[in-house]
Amino acid sequence: MPHLQIDIRNSRGANCDSHHYLVKAKVRDRISRGWKHRAGCGRRKWKSELITSPEGKMRYRVSLEKKLEGTKITESGSLDMNKMWNDVKEMIITAGEEVMGTTTIQKRNVEWFDEECRGKIAKKNEARRRMLQKETWGSYEKYKELQKEVKKVCKKKKKEHLQKQLEEIEQLNRQDGRKKIL
Repeated sequence: MPHLQIDIRNSRGANCDSHHYLVKAKVRDRISRGWKHRAGCGRRKWKSELITSPEGKMRYRVSLEKKLEGTKITESGSLDMNKMWNDVKEMIITAGEEVMGTTTIQKRNVEWFDEECRGKIAKKNEARRRMLQKETWGSYEKYKELQKEVKKVCKKKKKEHLQKQLEEIEQLNRQDGRKKIL
C-alpha cells in the first residue's frame, strides 16, 4: 500500500539551530508489528562492589542455590530449552538483585549541564524568536553570535567534566581500585 499524504506544512517556529525550516508531514501508513518495546527489558547495572568480598560471594551463592532447589529444571517428557533457559536466567537475575541491588543510571548530560548552559540556550532561543519575527541582518548576526557562544560554553563544560572523570580514574588506578572504575 503506498503512503497516503494527508497534510504537509513548514514550521518556522521550530528551533533546530539552522537557517532551514522544519517541514512536517502527516502520512497514513501501515506500521509493522515486528518490534515491540517491553518495559523493564533494558540492561541492568548491579552494585558489583558488594559481591567482591568473600561474604558477598557466599550470600549470592546461597541465594542462587535456594532458588535452584525449589524448581525442577528438567521436566519429564518435554525438554523445552528456551523455557529452561528463561527460568534459570530469571533465577540468576533475581538472586543478583537480592544480594547486590541495582544502581540507577544517570541521565545523559546531567553531570555537566548546569544553569549557565541553560541560561545561554534560553538567550539563544529568544534571539531566534526575535530573528523570525523581524528578519534583519542585525537580528541574524545576534542569533549566530549567541549560537556560537552556546556551543563554546557547552563544549567547555563537557571537556571540564571529562577531565574530572579522567583524574578520578587515574586516582583510583593509583589506589588499585580497578573494580570501582567499572
